[in-house]
Amino acid sequence: MDFNKELIDKIINVIVIPRCFGADCDEQYCEIANSIQEILNKREIEAEVAFGCTKLVIIPKNSNCVIKIPFNGEMCWNYDEDDYDFEPFHCANEDLQLEDGEDWDYCENEVAKYENAVKAGFGDFFLDTRLYCYKSGSMTYPIYTQKKASAGAFSHEAKYSDATLAYVEDSRKQDKFRWLGEYTDWICAAIERYGIKKVSSFVEYIHENRMDTDLHSANIGWDNDKPVILDWAGFRD
Repeated sequence: MDFNKELIDKIINVIVIPRCFGADCDEQYCEIANSIQEILNKREIEAEVAFGCTKLVIIPKNSNCVIKIPFNGEMCWNYDEDDYDFEPFHCANEDLQLEDGEDWDYCENEVAKYENAVKAGFGDFFLDTRLYCYKSGSMTYPIYTQKKASAGAFSHEAKYSDATLAYVEDSRKQDKFRWLGEYTDWICAAIERYGIKKVSSFVEYIHENRMDTDLHSANIGWDNDKPVILDWAGFRD
């Protein structure tokens, strides 16, 4: 992966990762993201901070990769103003049979599934994702990098053949693309790039390997004009 290593290292060195990193509470998510964004702004580092249910993502302007940091596995499932109950994320890596016991690390899950997909011949559908380093602090956190791409289900001014459109419409009626929803544009682009046979095999592959359980418009997108998935770790709830 070709990226601005000096910038990535600088970002990792200056950010502060709290020990409680990822309770399922929008207010706390926002506090964590905002505090990291403030640090980057003070250091005049141009980067955007975003987050989902399982990880925080730092998107540097002057790099062709993003930084992903997994939340530490606590989710708040019952709370009021004075009382919070926490439990671990549910088995991020159970289906992978990883031996390190860190079931909460959804980024680790992504890397393992990416490497398996490459071996299975489906690497083109995913972004290069790897463990980058560990950051020590109140606890040691794994830091991951992923090739940068544009999120979104729809391409601009794309035109597809009648045969592709007819196949996709028929497949949707048969519920073949279980996660597709309204993302016709993305799957059409994939078919015209790789062919119906490969895309059909790919759809079955991600279903069998639990890579389609959390796909939506923010988790699929484009590497230039190539349709790709940005986050395929899924979520066990």
